[in-house]
Amino acid sequence: MQDSNSKMALSWTEVDLEVAQKNDVIIHQQNIKEEDLIQKELPSDIHMVYYRHDGKEYSDAVRGIRKTDIFDIYYDKLKTVNGTLIDIKNGFGNLRPNMYNDNQKKKG
Repeated sequence: MQDSNSKMALSWTEVDLEVAQKNDVIIHQQNIKEEDLIQKELPSDIHMVYYRHDGKEYSDAVRGIRKTDIFDIYYDKLKTVNGTLIDIKNGFGNLRPNMYNDNQKKKG
């Protein structure tokens, strides 16, 4: 998992990531701004997830086919740390998901 900032609101355990991947959700990049996404290099199944934790707002780029799957993973994680899910937006990335080379999937 890539991260653009070492100060991340959520810390994902290996178990968390395995559960997410079983639900076809991959945390692509944490704590990234929407305007920093390079559309032509990303798959079209990228979503931006916006959430609040400890009074600060964060956004992550997350791969997933269905928003409901992403919602479930983030909702469950955020409720354990008293965080709040704000929004999930789709429509990012230009590459077909099956043509995107993602090192995350190769690990599993």
